[in-house]
Amino acid sequence: MKNIFALLFLGFGFIVYMKEYQNKDYSYIYKDAISSMGDTTSQVVYISGLGDFDQSDLEVASKAITEMYGLECQIIEPTNTTDDLYTVDGKLDAAVCSQMLNTTNKTVYVTNEYVKSHDKIVCGASTFNGNFVIVSDNFNNHVRNTTLHEMAHTFGVDHCDNQCILGHIELGEPNGKFCDNCKKQLGL
Repeated sequence: MKNIFALLFLGFGFIVYMKEYQNKDYSYIYKDAISSMGDTTSQVVYISGLGDFDQSDLEVASKAITEMYGLECQIIEPTNTTDDLYTVDGKLDAAVCSQMLNTTNKTVYVTNEYVKSHDKIVCGASTFNGNFVIVSDNFNNHVRNTTLHEMAHTFGVDHCDNQCILGHIELGEPNGKFCDNCKKQLGL
């Protein structure tokens, strides 16, 4: 009987916890977790070419991350592609890449190949609050902005309604900077 009451008590506590925190902005979780770890500059972001890529794009991505987020980057060995990473029409499948290239460290994969996500050709994709980023350099050399945009998603920040790096593409060309709201969420 004690076990049943304990289970009910825990269940009730979980429901109260979930009600209290639903519909809130969770981007602070990343900042709290990182600040509790101490110096965030000790976090390393790995940069890898994926399939067909330009070495200079890896350097652009590395420089952008270091300058904007203050994180150390290491360019690592290129990652070869296999047939199972592609859609039937020959595009890299962002969801499959995310699963198959899953890593415990933040890793940015840069490619010259087309990337498909949710049946659309995209500049990049990432796992929200995760470690995976893929950036395609098939869109007028947008490696810097796309890398910064997708990295922000890995830190738990979603799109905004301003014409900044995290703005929706429908708002027009990003201005290359984060707006004040995004900066606040990212702790910049």
